[in-house]
Amino acid sequence: MKVLRDNWLIFSIVALVLCGLTIVVPQVRLMAASLLEEGGRFTLLHNKDGLQFVPEMTARYSVAKLSDGVAITLSSTDSLTVDVEDDRTLRLSSQEPISVGKDEAGLLELDLGSARFTLSQQAPRGLFATTAPAPLDINAQSLNAVLLSHAANAYITFENKSLALSAVHYTDFFTRSETLSATVNSLLIALTSTGLAALIGVSLAYLIARYRVAGSTAIVFLVTMASVSPPFLGAYAWRLLLGRNGVLTNYLGLDVSIVGLHGVIWVITWLVFPIIFLLSHSSFQSLDAGHIEAAESLGAKPPRVRMTVEIPLALPGIITGLYLATMAALSDFGTPRIIGLDVNALPVLIYTSFLSEAGRNPALAATGSIVLITISSLFLMAQQIYLARRGFAVVSSRALERKPLSPLAHGIVLGAVIIALLMAFTPHLTVLVSSFMEWRVGLPSANFTVENYATMWRTGMGRLG
Repeated sequence: MKVLRDNWLIFSIVALVLCGLTIVVPQVRLMAASLLEEGGRFTLLHNKDGLQFVPEMTARYSVAKLSDGVAITLSSTDSLTVDVEDDRTLRLSSQEPISVGKDEAGLLELDLGSARFTLSQQAPRGLFATTAPAPLDINAQSLNAVLLSHAANAYITFENKSLALSAVHYTDFFTRSETLSATVNSLLIALTSTGLAALIGVSLAYLIARYRVAGSTAIVFLVTMASVSPPFLGAYAWRLLLGRNGVLTNYLGLDVSIVGLHGVIWVITWLVFPIIFLLSHSSFQSLDAGHIEAAESLGAKPPRVRMTVEIPLALPGIITGLYLATMAALSDFGTPRIIGLDVNALPVLIYTSFLSEAGRNPALAATGSIVLITISSLFLMAQQIYLARRGFAVVSSRALERKPLSPLAHGIVLGAVIIALLMAFTPHLTVLVSSFMEWRVGLPSANFTVENYATMWRTGMGRLG
């Protein structure tokens, strides 16, 4: 009981439970949405030309045309036959007993074996019509047949809203070219941009941590500041500069554009490079001087010491940085949306599938989300397995002394750092400068003004309350 009186312990347990719920519950809901499948639907049109089905409004069910009606295959054993009784009445019959009722919304329901259909109709009304179309009505004729009355020229939809576990959404996901290209593009963007960012970030982190570079503290601070940037900010700024009608492309007369897959990789590279740099720099700084000196005393040359001692000992931080950078690149929605345009990526596919006004497909969005989570989990497992199979239990007892650089090497390192920082801060500088420029027809001009801020304040965008 004494342990339970520890307020911090109670707080930690509650916080852990809440965090677990916020993580697990959404993923369980996504998994359920990706595995649950509705029973399907079919739509019939009954007009003066007889009875016919509408293929565009039919899903999962096979409908065959008969001489005076249609036959719908519901399962391997169940079927439903619909015949024309008169111009506004259909006869529904089956080998299974048919029962009728109404759902919570008051819509007619038709129970047939394992299927439960909700019935609705869409009937055209004339321009000068003053009366509503006749509603749907069902009258039982026998145990296996009912009569369905409807409005003239009506589209009648039978929708089976029962849910069942099925892998059909995953089958569709991995057999459609659109979803496969989105997955491949996301992996290509994530791995390529992380690889380029690692080449830049790890190299600069090693140089700053192991050699005497002027302003190294300021460099680390600036890289930290560069990491604080919304993903869409970089996409917006780089497109403003190097888009088809960008500021630099027009000024320099370049017939190039950053829009496309190459542009997405370029923008994300500079977005995630600070993450890799900071974690790698921390790992290189925490190395124990005793290990390096022991390797050098045994006659190992500096390149060999670097590749066999320093980098392997710094791998936990480097790999963690690579993992975080890959996850940031994989889940980035703003950059592919703004820079990619026609580039299909998983975050964009999930967004458009869930929120699109036309062709909305929540099941596809849920399936894509689970695929994205699975890929992220596989990367995390690979990171943990790799680190667990190697020994990294190193405690730094004596800090490393940074080595001097020749004037030429020092200048090259500073030049590389300046270029990297300039690329990383390009979005911030672009937004800052463009906020003081006068905009005409959606394009900035060379006239500088503070009217943009005045307009923002007048419209209420600058007020906190």
